Amino acid sequence: MAALSEANQNFAKIRRTLFVATFDGWSVAVFAALTFVCGIGDWQVMLLGLAMGAVAYVELTAVSRLRRLNPTVIRWLWINQVALGSAIIIYAISQLLAAANGPGPFAAKIGEPALNKMVDTYGPLVNQLTQAIYFGVIAAAIFMQGGLALYYHTRGPHVQRYLEQTPAWILTMQRAGMDLR
Repeated sequence: MAALSEANQNFAKIRRTLFVATFDGWSVAVFAALTFVCGIGDWQVMLLGLAMGAVAYVELTAVSRLRRLNPTVIRWLWINQVALGSAIIIYAISQLLAAANGPGPFAAKIGEPALNKMVDTYGPLVNQLTQAIYFGVIAAAIFMQGGLALYYHTRGPHVQRYLEQTPAWILTMQRAGMDLR
């Protein structure tokens, strides 16, 4: 009983990692579906949705492998976050380039002079807001996905230490799906 109790205490950080990865995997899956559906007709948005879906699949698959105490899965988790962050950053940069090189959302002149004056007045503001939003998206991707990648990366030693310090019979029970609590 003492060995089970100690293993349960030592498993706490891995259990927390499982929770984080499960929550993140399902969150990314929901946002992937929303991104894809809302982006129908825009190939860049649909591609981002597909990339997010792939990331969600890898993350949720990694959760099941981590439950079976596979130590190599930690690497999958942090690389997966780097891939997600990279996809988001690439999309945001493409949108920034489109906004900088394109005519902008209010480029078309309207026959009404008062409306043309409004377009001339607010067009630059809309471009600045677009830039601010996408720079914010880049910053969020760096901090959120980068932070989560770092978190996963630091979990590797905990998993390895757990595997080394836990009796084999307890590891066998856990790999078979038994919960220590």
